Amino acid sequence: MLGSAAVGANGARFDALWVSGFAHATAMGLPDAELSLLERRLDTLSDIAAVTSLPLIVDADTGGDDLAFAYLCRRLEALGTSGVIVEDKTGAKRTSLAASVSHEMADPAAFVDKIARAKQAMLSGDVMIFARIESLIAGLGLADALARAERYLAGAPDGLVIHSKDRSGGEILEFMTGYQSLQQQLQVWKPLVLIPTAYNHFTGAELHARGAAIVIHANHLVRAAFDAMKRTATMLLDHDRSLEADAVCAPVTELFDTVGVDLRVDR
Repeated sequence: MLGSAAVGANGARFDALWVSGFAHATAMGLPDAELSLLERRLDTLSDIAAVTSLPLIVDADTGGDDLAFAYLCRRLEALGTSGVIVEDKTGAKRTSLAASVSHEMADPAAFVDKIARAKQAMLSGDVMIFARIESLIAGLGLADALARAERYLAGAPDGLVIHSKDRSGGEILEFMTGYQSLQQQLQVWKPLVLIPTAYNHFTGAELHARGAAIVIHANHLVRAAFDAMKRTATMLLDHDRSLEADAVCAPVTELFDTVGVDLRVDR
């Protein structure tokens, strides 16, 4: 809802909304480890879809096994989802950006087959499934990431995502150069998605110029909300009243306008 309403100083707006697994888990007080029940995630997605006309790109984490992922994609399709991003990891999912976490990678052939089965299970063919390469996160290096990219370019995924926690952004730029070469070699072009949480000194325009089709700002709203709520709660305790907190709170009338309290529906 807030992403739909946001307008930059130059009039820029977001083109789509990212439905983050990390943000959903955090809002529920859970670690980002696929602990929230599927139906609760679908309920949240349904609530989001009801208040925006923007395309929705959904974080499917690892997607579970083949059956679970196919079922999830059918449900996401029914809710009007435009894109699904699934990680090529297996076993117990752990958040990609934590320093002390190890990751078990999926077999590339089995992962491509999992995506193919999900696409066959959907009814319309309108939902894009993006394969998220976690090689750089797992410490397997650029060669493994590009080898997986080659398999995914030749297989079922509609696009690819490359993720990295290298703050310099150097390994992402290397991957993008290699990815461009692979596309030329295979004569297959699929959109590349970046999530520049770690290397956020690059602008979206710079990343697009180097070949990114989509740039996702993945978790900033939930992080900003957490900080603002913690600071506001502290102010309430420190002053024993809410007067000082008014300066950092939106007026209730702005919330009324956003959620449509005064909305009138013609009959």
